Amino acid sequence: MPMAQIFSVHCRLDKKGARHRQNAFIPSQERCCVDTLSADMTANPHLKFRHSPWTFDERSTAELDQLADGAIVVDAAGSIVFANAVAIAMHGRLIMGVQPDDYSPMHGLFTEDGRPYPSTDLPLARAAMFGETVLGAKWRIRRPDGSSVTAMGDAMPLTDAQGTQSGAILLFHQTSS
Repeated sequence: MPMAQIFSVHCRLDKKGARHRQNAFIPSQERCCVDTLSADMTANPHLKFRHSPWTFDERSTAELDQLADGAIVVDAAGSIVFANAVAIAMHGRLIMGVQPDDYSPMHGLFTEDGRPYPSTDLPLARAAMFGETVLGAKWRIRRPDGSSVTAMGDAMPLTDAQGTQSGAILLFHQTSS
């Protein structure tokens, strides 16, 4: 994937103890491409991914590994190429190379009411296959040990410096056990 914007995410707690994510961008050596924040982007900092080119490299994986949220990255074909430790822990396992049609059965993903989640309707699949940005989606993860958690997150396509979709990313956190 081409050289791109690198980011970091910091979490803060408000006075009521609610967690808020804040992204801080670090310019890549090649170019700095942070657009002016719109009201929507202020409400959801994950939207910044839609406006910045992306590179899947050691630096970006190191940044993703430091997140308090789960992060899963797929390539342009939708194949899972990276998951941080938080994502793996929430799922109990993550299988690299899985294609969008198999996301749900391979990783135990269900709707909030417990029905099998159709793989192509999952936020990451929609971002990878159709270039959609999906915000605030919720789903259940049934781990291999039989336990389950509810997760909530955002998925968005990733683009290279020319604006071509080069993959997608899902950022999510656990909302209940």
